[in-house]
Amino acid sequence: MMRGLYSYMTETGMRYAGGMGFPEKVGDTITEVQTVRLPRDVIISNNGLCIELALLWASVLEHLGIHSYVILVPGHAFSVVDSKGQYFPIECTAITPKAVGADRPVTFEEAYNMANKELDQAMNETGDFKAVDVQELQLAGIQPPELPDINIDQVKHIIAERNAPRFFRK
Repeated sequence: MMRGLYSYMTETGMRYAGGMGFPEKVGDTITEVQTVRLPRDVIISNNGLCIELALLWASVLEHLGIHSYVILVPGHAFSVVDSKGQYFPIECTAITPKAVGADRPVTFEEAYNMANKELDQAMNETGDFKAVDVQELQLAGIQPPELPDINIDQVKHIIAERNAPRFFRK
């Protein structure tokens, strides 16, 4: 499943859209903030920040009944699938090779190995991470927002155009 989702993202040209946050001052504290879009907006635009891509993964996996986490480390986010106590991380931003320092497409296995190294470092070296369990949050009463409907036919058309062989595209 994870390989299929990664392949979908790379084959449809989805991109990691890294971006710096905007400075915001609250009291005496100045920090950088980013606006995080919903997974459906990431699909429509075909690009996303690391947190947006990780949330997209979590949403798809949750829909399929697969337990996952969004791992937050300073300045970055990635996804981890929990399969009966075995953890399988994925570096979502590897869909854009330059984002991870590569000069060629990054395979699923390479993206897995990158995230596995990040997860190991966060858990065993720095200890500076937060594992967000979406299912646990929902059980605690936190629910997704009520959203206005979108034109699903338009979204289907956008996705179909991305999946069509190049010589069939308009």
